[in-house]
Formats: sequence, C-alpha cells, structure tokens
Amino acid sequence: GPTGVIERLRGATAIEFAIAFPVFFGLVYATLMYGFIFLVQMNLQHAAEEGTRAALNHPGILPSGTSPLEVRQSAADAAAKHQLGWLKTLPEVDVSICTVENESCSTTIEPDCANPVAYDQLPRCQIVVTITYPYAQHPVIPTLPLLGFLAPNEMQATARTFLGQGIIQ
Repeated sequence: GPTGVIERLRGATAIEFAIAFPVFFGLVYATLMYGFIFLVQMNLQHAAEEGTRAALNHPGILPSGTSPLEVRQSAADAAAKHQLGWLKTLPEVDVSICTVENESCSTTIEPDCANPVAYDQLPRCQIVVTITYPYAQHPVIPTLPLLGFLAPNEMQATARTFLGQGIIQ
C-alpha cells in the first residue's frame, strides 16, 4: 500500500543525502580554503610593500656604528613582520639593498650602494623585501585529505622600491 511507497522514498532520500552531502561539503570547504590562501597571499604582499615604505622614511638619529642603509633595512624588516603578526608563525623576511641592475640581490648591502664615490655618481639602488611563508607546515585553515593539492607548499611576496639619490645618504 501507500506506506510501503513512503518508506522506500525515505530510504532513497537518505541515500541521496549520503551521496550529495560530501560533494557539497567538499565544494564549500574548498572555496573557503582557497579564500584563506588568497587572504594570506594578499597579506604577504601588503607586508612586503609596507616594509619598502618603512625603508623610505628618514632614519633620524643613527645609533653609533650603523649606517643609514642598515637602519632602513631593520625598519623594513620590523614593519613587514608587524603587518604579519596575526599569523601563528612569522614568515621569513629578507631585506636587501642592491643596484637596480643586479638581478640576484642578497641580504647584504652592496658596496656600490653603501659607499658611493660622489653624490652625483650614485648608483641606482633599490630595496627589495621578500617574504616567504611555509604554508604546508603552517596552514591557516586545515587541509582536508582529498583537497591537499589545492594548498601551496610555500607562498612568497616581493616588493621593490627605488632608493633615490637623497635617500641613500
């Protein structure tokens, strides 16, 4: 009779839900996970840009034994790390000062930028802030077993700012 049909429909509904729910949940969770990854990437980029802006500020009175460029490097490092204080693990921040022509900046200050020959012969120097975050070791949102391919192993952001002639001295 009619009760047998209703019982079979209830069973079919339960089976449909058991199949559809994991797929729907996976799609919603993947969307959230991608959103959080995007949030972290945008924050890394913002922190790198804030670091370069902080390096442009006049260092003021220098501690003895430090150069203006060293003070600018430490200001960039501190500003970038301050912007990323909400992360449970601080990323690695590299601040380098090098000539514009140099493609592989290291964290040391290039001699051409630190000791210019004459004011009118200053090289074209830049400050480069690079932030690297190991997302695989410290994810912001846990990764589900089947969605691990969506999460990056490492995230990186870089910002560069030209240091004009009046800034280097």
